[in-house]
Amino acid sequence: DSAYMCEYAYHCGANLLSRPEGVGFYQTYGGPAKFWYLNDTEMLELGKDANHWIYSGGDWDRIYGEKKELLDQFQSVQNNRVFDTQGQGSNAWFEQRVVEYDVTALDFCDVVGTAVRNDFY
Repeated sequence: DSAYMCEYAYHCGANLLSRPEGVGFYQTYGGPAKFWYLNDTEMLELGKDANHWIYSGGDWDRIYGEKKELLDQFQSVQNNRVFDTQGQGSNAWFEQRVVEYDVTALDFCDVVGTAVRNDFY
């Protein structure tokens, strides 16, 4: 995958979870792009043991309210290691890093616990 988070994960020595082949379903919404989705059981199986979760949506509080019983089974949720990228709440580390790619990479490493510095930007 060529998404920015893959480059950050590689740089920081982290592993990203990815939908296994044959799991989930997709919608095309009239275009050629496939948007993949998992059901609750598939999502739990894929991510329950992840140490960290970087949630890119802007609706974590709503989703958590709707899926609390499911999400509370995730290690990242149990350990308060869910981070957003929308600038909401105390974990708003991404929104000001739009042009500061190096700082975003350092922050990503802070999140996954591989930072080599002891200060926070």
